[in-house]
Amino acid sequence: ADTDGFIANSCSQEPWKPFGEDAESRPRPGQAAGIVNEYVWSYSGAIFDSLEMRRNSGDWHICAVDIDGKELPSDHFHMNVALPTNFRHVHVRGSRWAHELAAVIIECGPGQALVDLEFTPTEVKYECAVISGLGTCVPGYSAQVDTAGLGIRALERMGFACPGDDILGGFQYEHSDSGGWGRFRYTCCMSGGAPTVVDPFQTRESLFPATTGLYCPTVRDHWGHLQYEKKSGPGPDTSTSVLAFDSARGHWCLGGDCGTAQGMSPVGTKGREFEVVPVLDFDGQFEGKGVSKLGMASGDPEALLASLKKPKKPTPPRMPKLETFEAEQPEYAAECKFEDFTYPSNTQLWEKSPDSHGDNEITYAAAEDELPAGHPCAVAADAGGTEDNVWAGGDGQTHDKLDYSAIFECSTRDIARGTVGSAVTLTHQLVDHVLNIAEASGKFGCSLAPNMVAAPLGVGAEFEVKDTCSSAMQMVQAFIKVAKDIWAEGIDFDLALKGAADCDPLQTGLARLFCDIHCVRDAVIRGDRTINRNIQKATDITNRNLQKFTEWSVDSMMSQTDWLAEKIDYVDTKLSIKIDALKQEPKEFLVQAGKEAAGMLQELQGWGEQASRTTASRAAAKRALAEFMAKLPTPGE
Repeated sequence: ADTDGFIANSCSQEPWKPFGEDAESRPRPGQAAGIVNEYVWSYSGAIFDSLEMRRNSGDWHICAVDIDGKELPSDHFHMNVALPTNFRHVHVRGSRWAHELAAVIIECGPGQALVDLEFTPTEVKYECAVISGLGTCVPGYSAQVDTAGLGIRALERMGFACPGDDILGGFQYEHSDSGGWGRFRYTCCMSGGAPTVVDPFQTRESLFPATTGLYCPTVRDHWGHLQYEKKSGPGPDTSTSVLAFDSARGHWCLGGDCGTAQGMSPVGTKGREFEVVPVLDFDGQFEGKGVSKLGMASGDPEALLASLKKPKKPTPPRMPKLETFEAEQPEYAAECKFEDFTYPSNTQLWEKSPDSHGDNEITYAAAEDELPAGHPCAVAADAGGTEDNVWAGGDGQTHDKLDYSAIFECSTRDIARGTVGSAVTLTHQLVDHVLNIAEASGKFGCSLAPNMVAAPLGVGAEFEVKDTCSSAMQMVQAFIKVAKDIWAEGIDFDLALKGAADCDPLQTGLARLFCDIHCVRDAVIRGDRTINRNIQKATDITNRNLQKFTEWSVDSMMSQTDWLAEKIDYVDTKLSIKIDALKQEPKEFLVQAGKEAAGMLQELQGWGEQASRTTASRAAAKRALAEFMAKLPTPGE
């Protein structure tokens, strides 16, 4: 049809001729070697609306068609099946809705926003309008939806809306054929920054229901409720409507629509499509309060102009003095100052905390008379002992409230006593070894001594010298061992006594560690409390300063606004006097009036630039200028 190629699978003895430059033929080997009985044509051209495959002549027929649903511009077509034998014609139609919708760009120009949108079967109609004071426009994106299998129904999942009071400036559909997704890109513009004046000029009667109008009482039912009948309405509809109390339902009803009120008066009743409100005599006078009107019909214009008093610019109110904030520093526990833990250094480590801002003094709370029993810092203060001056080089004095170096020295003296004990043990063992060698040597010497025989008369006794020698050696060795043991055990006992009297490094160190942990916990708790108080104080001061500044800003703006209103009234009166003077010469009225008006408007512009450009001042200026233009006389009057 309207394409240059096709996708087909053909089975016969000779191939078709593919159409177009984007098609190609590719033979495949058949069942028997060297026989080609199947050909494949593939199409890779542009996306098509309609694709037609047709057998021209010969024995060729279409065996199968394979079309990828993601590439085909259709939301429902997907075919990969074998066709009946001798199938000679395939016609595939697609849908290009995504491409056609993406080609539609709905975009309003700068300062405009979308106000109307209408879709027809053949076109998209939209209307833009100029919006006064339109702010910054920013882009946005709807949800990115997978369009596979959904088609055009995927648009139902791509809703978007501008946040808050922002206005839609335009949108466009975006999609990806390869990725299979779609989304809307839209633009939202900020609004609400410019002053708005509601100026009614006519009534659209078609917007009012037939029941809308002025209702007056006609009769009273036997329960005392008045029945109201419509007397007039905003439109030409003259149908009669009655507002009455339905005693069966207990509500005020307008026809079949009943409201919520149940009292004797229907005022305040709200139904599904109506609401009853009282009639108000809205006939107030709304005029600017400024320079009083002078008699313009008579008198010298120069004298009248001289009598006008130019409004004096008010002195702006003095800016209030704002409160300042000074952060409160935490107070830590008095025992954590460690002012008593000064032996032997006599140094205060925790009076200041130097940093890059200087030496900051640390504040401590008032000290308690006495820490409770079992307090970790009280236990650490009592830890101490008598320094060993015999074996470990101490001063022999009793000390407590040890600093970190003293606790370290406790461990040093304990190590020294251990060294002395090891030396005593070594000496004791060496003496044992010497005695053992001496005992062995003595036994050997005694064994060499011969026996002695005492026989002065030829008859006597024989003495064994070696036994006597051995006994003597054992007695001497026993005396030496006893002396050695007494010496070693005496030193060990004295070491034990000195160690018990001195500070134990493990006991003293753990006591001080528990005191330090207590101080860390105390610092965290007190610091958190101080932070909370500082935050509360800073918040209170900020709120008070904000209130003072807001009141000053409002007073300043009101003084400027009142002054501008007086200025406008002054200009109004001055222009009226000059115009009345110009009307005395009608021929030169228009030329002279134009010159005078240009000068006055230039002066008015200068006043406006000096005044505060707030929403209230702009609205007052616009209203005063409108009243001034309405009062201008026409030429010849």
